[in-house]
Amino acid sequence: MPMLNLYSLINHLHPNFRTGVHALHNVLHVDLLRRARQVGEVLEPHAPETVCRALNALLRGSGVQILDCQAVPREGQGSFHARFAAKERKYAYRLLTGRSVFEAERAWCLDLQSSQQKLNVEAMHAAAQVLVGQRYDFSSFRGKDCQAKSPIKMIRSIDVVRIRPELSHTETFGELIHVHVCAKSFLYHMVRNIVGAVTAVGMGQLPFDAMKDILEARDRSVAPPMAPAQGLFLERVLYEEDLRNQDEARKDGLENEVVE
Repeated sequence: MPMLNLYSLINHLHPNFRTGVHALHNVLHVDLLRRARQVGEVLEPHAPETVCRALNALLRGSGVQILDCQAVPREGQGSFHARFAAKERKYAYRLLTGRSVFEAERAWCLDLQSSQQKLNVEAMHAAAQVLVGQRYDFSSFRGKDCQAKSPIKMIRSIDVVRIRPELSHTETFGELIHVHVCAKSFLYHMVRNIVGAVTAVGMGQLPFDAMKDILEARDRSVAPPMAPAQGLFLERVLYEEDLRNQDEARKDGLENEVVE
């Protein structure tokens, strides 16, 4: 990324956070330039805490919040690239079987009739497992403007689960369903296209075994329409340290597990 000062960084951030989707957690790196007040003056870089406070002050009311800033080398040992150093990305997609003014911008509100306000979540989860665990050609789930050189990706996990809604009135809101998808990288619109397909399974519009046929067709035209943008959340971006911490926590849990 080119050298930026704090104000040009804000101008760079704003248009990139207006695409309709959401991020609960994201990571970016920038090369910040501290502008000298007079010719020949050399200033120390801004402290990370200063950058964090300044960015949040400038972003107030924008819907974007900076949680943490760290200084990293631009090159050499210890250097960092937010995109290429990422080991795993987790997305969550929120589905609401009913409707809600509170969730209209944060979920796909299916607005099913009260007598039909249930998705077959078990069938959705089982159908999605066809896509998990191996390197597949995901052309059937690839957006038309995708610029990836290859459609081959591997999804580590997909989980479809029921969530207890906040501020819920069952007759109106229905059920809240989350689709969690985890992989190292994704094609353009891949998650939303997958959600569109598994939702069609959950509504009975596609048979359970249709996911395998759609995947093997390698043709976007055979798949159901894409899920809308407002339900998609980038849940987390994980790096080497995050995976190490996860492994250590998992080992600690196994060691502390009581066997009866």
